[in-house]
Amino acid sequence: MLLKSNVKNSVLCVLLGVGLALVGVPGGAATAAGGPVYLPLVLRDAPALPSVFGIHFDFGPGAQTTRGFDKLVESGGDWTRLQPGLRWARIEPNEGDRNWSAEADLETQLRYFSDRKINVMLVVNMAPVWAQRVTNQFCGPVRPDKYAAMASFFRDAVARYTAPPFNIRHFEFWNEPDADFKTDGSVNQSLFGCWGNKNDPYYNGREYGAALKEAYRGVKLGNPQAQFFVGGLLMDCAPSFSGNPACATTGRFLEGLLLTAGGSFDGVSFHAYDAWPPNSAAGRYENPNWGVAWNTTGPGVIAKSRFIRQRLAAAGVSGKTLINTETGVIKWGASASVTSEPNFDLTKTYYVPQAYAASIAEGIAGNIWFDMFGWFGSGLLRGDDTLVPAYDAMKVGRQRLNAVQYIGEITSADVGVANVAGYKFNRGDRKVWVVWSKDGATHNATFANAPLEVVDALGAAQSTGTNIPVTIKPLYIEWP
Repeated sequence: MLLKSNVKNSVLCVLLGVGLALVGVPGGAATAAGGPVYLPLVLRDAPALPSVFGIHFDFGPGAQTTRGFDKLVESGGDWTRLQPGLRWARIEPNEGDRNWSAEADLETQLRYFSDRKINVMLVVNMAPVWAQRVTNQFCGPVRPDKYAAMASFFRDAVARYTAPPFNIRHFEFWNEPDADFKTDGSVNQSLFGCWGNKNDPYYNGREYGAALKEAYRGVKLGNPQAQFFVGGLLMDCAPSFSGNPACATTGRFLEGLLLTAGGSFDGVSFHAYDAWPPNSAAGRYENPNWGVAWNTTGPGVIAKSRFIRQRLAAAGVSGKTLINTETGVIKWGASASVTSEPNFDLTKTYYVPQAYAASIAEGIAGNIWFDMFGWFGSGLLRGDDTLVPAYDAMKVGRQRLNAVQYIGEITSADVGVANVAGYKFNRGDRKVWVVWSKDGATHNATFANAPLEVVDALGAAQSTGTNIPVTIKPLYIEWP
């Protein structure tokens, strides 16, 4: 089972106009079905609309972190997310007495990204001792009688960090708040939010929603144009997952927060990982807790984003941006560092085109890979400074899928054969298809006309004839 809570205390932003329906499919195969239309929301003085590509960073030694930052810039990624983020407990250890210099290292990093026009999703977390409702739970709930003080902090923090030289526009309220807090009185300074309560039918989502609403008020006083997000929901398992009875409660956290917060946020940040079963063939991944697999549903970002939209719609909340602030393929049993295993490396490589194309198709504004340095083998940069192939796949994906508009899913009518999955996009200069074998077998796609260009997930040129073999390694097929 893909349960992170026992391992990790769990496992920016503008909605792009990526759902515009376009008519006409290249190759003479069929006519595309249009998708939903999302109108872009533009912030004054904000950077140009970003692609969905990004890479996450946990703070490490300065030299290591800077090395990784440079690799993000080289990849062409438009997003990053930093942990531990902005820690309220460090800045305001005594109520009303703020010391912003306590986060000097973070501010240096924020300036780095601002100078390079990288969009930062900034997590704000960690309650000071005087504001903790549960003793010693820095990651946990805020005392209701301190909500006004919390809102004041958010007002001032947002005013500070949306201004030059930081220019941050996207903020999260805690990280993975749907993880549970400790009740034994021990100190918990985890970077993961611990608002969850297994004894509450909504897993304490209602309390989190009440605090979120007050923090949102402070955010908008600090800068009305700042974008404030529900903090990176873990969503370990779907409420319907029968393999773990706890899912029926933990999965209702979002439902609970909507009962008290209403629409007092600009978007929902969430996390969607898939896992490679050790010793499996390349390209295999799954998340049983969500009924997700490589040969059925595709990447978990699809199931989770649709679940969130369903919950928002049921609560009558609309117009909210979704961002997947932690994504990737992990390997259970691997160390935190990046491991080298051929089939796992290939799985990560093949997953990149699938997950990022799916995110664009689902109307997600950002999809941020976790992490540059890795977690359960997911990283892109090894300790010896070598990059894994998935990093190159990120660069290729960013180039091929930059500023695209979603047309529709690949059908058998498009390729003349079954069991080929993928998506169709319009990049302006060309139509771009992303295709791969859904069952792992090789299928010969046929077209009336040869495409202009075909490259694989790593950018290697492939045949451009009217008959193209499609394997589990994704292809980018480009048409006039």
